Amino acid sequence: MPLTKSIKTLDWEHLFAAIFKCSSKTSDPTEIVVADQMAIAANENLQRVLKALQRDLIFKQIYLYAKNPTTRILPFRQYPGAKPNEAQQFLDSMIAANNKEQVEAQAVKLAHRYMLTKNIQNGLLIFLISEAKLDDKTEGKCVFVFKCDFEEISQLSDEKLFRKIEDAIVEKTKKGTLYPYYADGKFDNTQVRVFDEFGETQYWLDFLDLGEPPLRIPQLQAITLSEWEQLKPNVPVKYKEKIDELAAGRSLVKKDLLAADEDRLTLKETDNLIASISDKTGKHTILLQLDQVKATVPLDEYGKTWIIAEQAGMRFILVKGYDLRMRTDMLNPLDLAARPTVKQAVAKLSIPV
Repeated sequence: MPLTKSIKTLDWEHLFAAIFKCSSKTSDPTEIVVADQMAIAANENLQRVLKALQRDLIFKQIYLYAKNPTTRILPFRQYPGAKPNEAQQFLDSMIAANNKEQVEAQAVKLAHRYMLTKNIQNGLLIFLISEAKLDDKTEGKCVFVFKCDFEEISQLSDEKLFRKIEDAIVEKTKKGTLYPYYADGKFDNTQVRVFDEFGETQYWLDFLDLGEPPLRIPQLQAITLSEWEQLKPNVPVKYKEKIDELAAGRSLVKKDLLAADEDRLTLKETDNLIASISDKTGKHTILLQLDQVKATVPLDEYGKTWIIAEQAGMRFILVKGYDLRMRTDMLNPLDLAARPTVKQAVAKLSIPV
């Protein structure tokens, strides 16, 4: 059976946990507790916190093309020759550990790596080794790492740590990671899923010796550019700087067309371009906003069931269809309104024709 189960629906079993107290005033972390599966199961408060932290990290959304994403997928930094990546070795050894003493040995090394990063924040550093049950009945072990920021850490101890404060710990968890990365039903030990509330990548680059991911251009943008270059070979290069600004993941609201009047496509060229792109990339929806009115439209239906028009300095979104629906659960004036013809509607809106 292929491994296709989403990480959000996997069943997890907590095997080991190691928790350290970190202070910006000291160079060494303070070990609070190292627990094995039996100890975790016997401590309801600890069990509840670990489950809450794990679930919170797993359910973080991944916006691959955001300018400063809070959740990212990063590779380990590679070194020339046979030099290994030390941080990855520690994580692999932690996953392979058979007892809490072996877990503790690797967790201490990683905790000291954390203390070498810049701008240490007071709080807890939590390592969780957890095992997932996969669709094909196999199992996969992962390491979760959480950094929970607390300004006052003097009262954080084994006895007081997890008494009804799981919500506070989750709320104060500003950083987290999952290794190996899980996607498409399988684990990938070349990548790490990291979360940083402020989108600060450098923290992870230093702590876990990660590298920057290769620049990824959204498929729709890449295919559009390729097809445009075939249609008008000498035109796209004129807009290279503007195109570069449309970098992957940036949430961009474009108020004007990118190309100047003389470089825009004809209606026929637009139809051909959209048809070719849709064949290669599948279906896409585009969110449009005209003044206060928003519409989500299927790209491949442009020129068929909807179109954007411009005349006398005004812009129009024209949509046609048969099944008109209104998202409202109560009677409203539109249920009673007249339905003018297109000609009457043009006159009503004072559209110059």
